[in-house]
Amino acid sequence: MIEKGQKVKFHYVLKAEGEIVDQSPESQPLEYEQGAGQILPALEQVIGEMTVGDKKEVTLSPEDGYGLPRKEAIIQVDRKSVQVENLEVGAKLQATDPQGKTHAGTVVELNDDNLTVDFNHPLAGKTLDFQVELLEVA
Repeated sequence: MIEKGQKVKFHYVLKAEGEIVDQSPESQPLEYEQGAGQILPALEQVIGEMTVGDKKEVTLSPEDGYGLPRKEAIIQVDRKSVQVENLEVGAKLQATDPQGKTHAGTVVELNDDNLTVDFNHPLAGKTLDFQVELLEVA
């Protein structure tokens, strides 16, 4: 059992809907601190029960991954308020909320006056399939 505060290194491949959406480079495993909230809690729990050298396939429901898409995270924006040239569907934008926190969004629709931006995580609503290999615990 990995204890809170220990540094953990692991390799992973992440698939969503059967396609690889992320993976750690062979020469650069992901490192995190157990219990610090740096990776998805459900994944951290599974890795916390592994031992060095273990390989495991982990499936996380949308609720255990990046959550379900929220309608309130999809907003209409006055196109004139966005200082980006050549806007198109799929463009990535950043916005800062009143508390100063930055949020990433994706343009999902646009017309001459407005654009619709989805600030949900790109993997919200998706089942996540991880292949993990625990490399090191210090």
